[in-house]
Amino acid sequence: MLPVLITAILMAMSGAAATPAEREASPFTVLDGHQAEVLSKQCSRDNPPRFDGTWRPSQQDITDVEAQLPQLHGLRAALCCIPGARVTNVHDYYRQYVGLIVGGHNVIYVNAFAARLRQLFDPDDRWRTEPVMACDGGEAFWGAISDPATKTFSSLAFNGQS
Repeated sequence: MLPVLITAILMAMSGAAATPAEREASPFTVLDGHQAEVLSKQCSRDNPPRFDGTWRPSQQDITDVEAQLPQLHGLRAALCCIPGARVTNVHDYYRQYVGLIVGGHNVIYVNAFAARLRQLFDPDDRWRTEPVMACDGGEAFWGAISDPATKTFSSLAFNGQS
């Protein structure tokens, strides 16, 4: 697994954009709530906020988040590990969504990874049911919080670089 992860990180840092075929494949999935615990232990970026439980976002919740993704272009990372970085094209990333309950409020955690890496380290599409976790990788991996009530994003964080 380590050689694959290292290769994935090197590919992530190469800067190649996702191909049109990669972008046309369903670019997101909703993970089961039990996967939230795994996602809450990020290796090289800030974790999602502490949560009291999980919930299953509806299809409409996810449709709304997908429609709001362009907002991320204007959001700068204030958290570890690349402060000031931005998501330049959200459609160059696959996204995993999981519903978290934070202080009694439903939010959706977005776990994203560069689409160009999927075939390299996940040819069996396990990303659709299992969290994608990577140490380092820089701007090829990021996470953010979507608030369905306000329809805004916050807490953008990119993985570190080594």
